[in-house]
Amino acid sequence: MSLKNKLKSIITKNYTDRYWVLRKKYQSSSNTLLRWYYYCQLKRLESRCCADLGVSYHDASSQFASKPILPHGLNGIVISRKCVIGKNVTILHQVTIGTKITTEKNTSKEDTLAPIVGDNVYIGSGAKIIGNIRIGNSVLIGANAVVTKDIPDNYTAVGNPAKCFPTKHNYK
Repeated sequence: MSLKNKLKSIITKNYTDRYWVLRKKYQSSSNTLLRWYYYCQLKRLESRCCADLGVSYHDASSQFASKPILPHGLNGIVISRKCVIGKNVTILHQVTIGTKITTEKNTSKEDTLAPIVGDNVYIGSGAKIIGNIRIGNSVLIGANAVVTKDIPDNYTAVGNPAKCFPTKHNYK
């Protein structure tokens, strides 16, 4: 591993650790002034991460049950504001977990539909999870899969559009 890659790895780890500490302080603080301070720090760190690493968390409004596992760092990960992510979720690089915006007929009301990701989910590199869908528990999503429909518990999704198959082994 070259020196440049080692430094980038250290910077990535520092950013992610610091981000999750600040995020926890932001969510647990009841003081409005402190929340505003933590929010500004989060946005500052987020913009630095975007510039250096290509990550986009879109602020602390996404709901995480626990810190996700990011084995490749934050490179190119986009997570929507309104999505809900469960415990022990592994997210590889270049993953998009996005919303779908719909407009009702005869009105100008817009609705943002975001995915709900269950516990013990593995999301392969380049996967796209879009829309008002539910990903069950212990699900494997293959690399470059485009998921636009619900996936039940203990299934594997691969392809574009994603096709679901039962998982033979229970990965936890």
